[in-house]
Amino acid sequence: MKKICYSLFFVFIACKQDNIPPVNKLTGKVKSIHIENIPTDYATDYTFQYDASNGNLISIKKDSAVYVTIEHETDSTQIIHRYDPYLGHEKYLILYNPASKFVRFVNRVFDDSSTFETHHFSYFNNRLDSLYEFGVPFLQDQINSYDFIFLDNNCVSYNSDYFDRLVNPANSHTSLEYYNGLINQRNIPLQSIFQIDFAYSGNIIDAISLSYISQLCGLTPGHVNNNLLRTFGPNRYNYHYNTDSLVNEIKHYALPDTVSLYRNYLIDYY
Repeated sequence: MKKICYSLFFVFIACKQDNIPPVNKLTGKVKSIHIENIPTDYATDYTFQYDASNGNLISIKKDSAVYVTIEHETDSTQIIHRYDPYLGHEKYLILYNPASKFVRFVNRVFDDSSTFETHHFSYFNNRLDSLYEFGVPFLQDQINSYDFIFLDNNCVSYNSDYFDRLVNPANSHTSLEYYNGLINQRNIPLQSIFQIDFAYSGNIIDAISLSYISQLCGLTPGHVNNNLLRTFGPNRYNYHYNTDSLVNEIKHYALPDTVSLYRNYLIDYY
């Protein structure tokens, strides 16, 4: 009798396990971003595709055309391809620490396999200590940022030396403010602390930056803040949430007019 009871028990457990629904690894991941550029009345749509088996981001479309593809090459390198109808193909190699997931270098890779460093990150005690950004020539380039100050795991200020658009040495002090209680879930754009967050050649207004893609892939490009940004230099952000407590709208205000809306971001999730 005991043997029969034990057999029925294991059959019951096996049946219950078979009825457990599979985990959806895409739940909560960004599905699309609609960006409205208010001054020009121009809008762009981005859609994000993932590997359903592991949840890894594999590609991004821009207005229905393939715009970015991601190769998870090794446990310490990642390759990002960008395809632009005007600028052509750009390839970037991201090197990171496999244990901490901290990004160390970003290199532009050319067709002849030669490379050019666009970003260099230095850390001390698991904190960003200095950051080099190649930037944009004749606009703001050769940017070296340092003296990072952190509070509650948020970067609140740092200093930078660089060359401005007239190829003259310049420096600046950048301050950042955050929303208390609004946690950064690492899934929305505009949270980078870079001076120049766009890294693609000639594309100054692209919100789908290398730092944002790295963040979506679980990497830390320099530093990921604990809270959502309220202000970053002349930029100010307001956030709205859906019923799942995910940010589904970002209102971006910028100088010279901090009252009128500059860009609006509408975000949808899986």
